[in-house]
Amino acid sequence: MTKGTFYGMVKATPDSFEFSIKVPETVTYMKRLDARKHATVSFNEFLDKISPLKDANKLGAILIQLPPSFSVDEFWQVEGFLERLPIGYEYALEFRYPS
Repeated sequence: MTKGTFYGMVKATPDSFEFSIKVPETVTYMKRLDARKHATVSFNEFLDKISPLKDANKLGAILIQLPPSFSVDEFWQVEGFLERLPIGYEYALEFRYPS
């Protein structure tokens, strides 16, 4: 999706409507939240794309859905990623691994 898509979403919905947006798989699946793979850079690019929602007060939670293969052994990556997230947003984190 482009920034223009999010502008369109703002215009197409009532003022009181909020969107919860899922972080792209490039950040969670392909880069696995790894700063060495520039996951933070990709996340910040994502935030720029969804900025029309934030600017219009229509941004709810940002969902960080981990892949089913992401185990507790990789939790250090989650911690490192979360420490780099900008303030001023609501985040939801979904673990899908049984552990």
